[in-house]
Amino acid sequence: MRIFTTILIALLLVFLLFTNCRKVESPSSVPEGQLEKVTLTDLTGIPETYGKLMAVTTHAQYEGWAQLWFEDSVQTIRMVRIQFHSNRIHDQVLVIPRTK
Repeated sequence: MRIFTTILIALLLVFLLFTNCRKVESPSSVPEGQLEKVTLTDLTGIPETYGKLMAVTTHAQYEGWAQLWFEDSVQTIRMVRIQFHSNRIHDQVLVIPRTK
């Protein structure tokens, strides 16, 4: 009877161990490994808070579009896309935070 009780308690502990384990959520609302996108509401210009323009790139797949890369004072990188044929700014801005 003592062995049966020991096995029953062990099974109960294993059951409780697996049913009470949950993945700890990261404090960020952005899933780990994914970059944040923010919406630029004023499409008449690029906010000064984005910092200095560091680079301009293009991609052959997106003809007429360019990516403007900015870095602010805390080294956060933002990528703003512009369409230079129609003089328009895309409202989605990619934000890349720097980590230590």
